[in-house]
Amino acid sequence: MNTKNLSKKLLKLIDRNIHKVCVPIQNGNSVRLKHLIIRENNYGHLVYDLRDNKQITTTFTKTAAVAIAKNLAEGQNHSIDRIIDLDREIQAKYNKCVQYKSTMINSDNPISIDNANIRYDITWEDVLTLRDSLDQYVFDK
Repeated sequence: MNTKNLSKKLLKLIDRNIHKVCVPIQNGNSVRLKHLIIRENNYGHLVYDLRDNKQITTTFTKTAAVAIAKNLAEGQNHSIDRIIDLDREIQAKYNKCVQYKSTMINSDNPISIDNANIRYDITWEDVLTLRDSLDQYVFDK
């Protein structure tokens, strides 16, 4: 057998069996996970169910979208609401960070700049903590 034939057979074998395993596959601007697909648009990340041909939810972070898709693919529907709540908290705190950053850039008052800097640091740490909480739903820890 030549190398091209062997690589084609290996690719067919992988494609045939990949849907049995819950592994996200990046394809262009979308991520596939079994029968679910995650697409990015201007409003966030959309999670679609290809079996029912319907949109499940829209999330702010890609991590939340992958966590929702993974839990749905594994049949664990009980944690979806918690993932959505974490995603909304991240969105709110991220927007606060943007506001504080804008204040630091545009303000002339040094007290206001210091205040915004402290608030930014605290809020950014909250965002990172919430993101780590989302990671626990994606990875088996």
